[in-house]
Amino acid sequence: MEKSRNKSWIAIVILSVLLCATVGFIIYDQVFSANNDNQEEESPSSVSVVDVVDIKSKQYLTYIGDNINRLANIRIPMITSNKTGAITLNEKMGNESLDRVFEYIEAISPDDPENEWASFTLDYKSMKKNDIIAIYVTGDVDAYAQIGSSVPFPRQYNYFYDIKNDREIPIEEAIPLLGYSFEKYGVSSYEELYEKFEYPKVYIEIDDSGNGTLQVINQMG
Repeated sequence: MEKSRNKSWIAIVILSVLLCATVGFIIYDQVFSANNDNQEEESPSSVSVVDVVDIKSKQYLTYIGDNINRLANIRIPMITSNKTGAITLNEKMGNESLDRVFEYIEAISPDDPENEWASFTLDYKSMKKNDIIAIYVTGDVDAYAQIGSSVPFPRQYNYFYDIKNDREIPIEEAIPLLGYSFEKYGVSSYEELYEKFEYPKVYIEIDDSGNGTLQVINQMG
């Protein structure tokens, strides 16, 4: 039994490294190499968001002896601009996405019999409004048990890019620029929100049609 577990761990380590190496190579090839491109003049209307990585149902671990299988679904965004701020944000999204992939792989125990079939998903949706790009990233693990990590599932978070000023902006700056307000929560600003709620989680959820909704969750309520 111990020998079987050791084989499982060796298999998941090797194949997980291969999966992450594949994702990392694609990110480096598509995003980091953009530093060498000419920074031509761009109009805000030409800037959009595309997939830099799109892996569907990648089987990164199959160990027949224990009938253990793992699937990965990974989509990572890239902003189509060669300007310095966009390149910096693309690199940040790529690096943080790789961190998430490692976390999700670690979150599923290869030895748990209830997890014979399990998968993790890293996905995103985006919208563009008032020359601001909003990216909504989601990550989740589909398994009966989540072992080996303290990462909460699912996860939701945003990135925001100001096209005209070529810079990443924080959510508190993005919210009014995208036309949202905290009126329905009884406050007028981001700062007041933190005074009203002890530990709010604030993000903009984006649907498949590219429509966004401001979400505020009181995590201590």
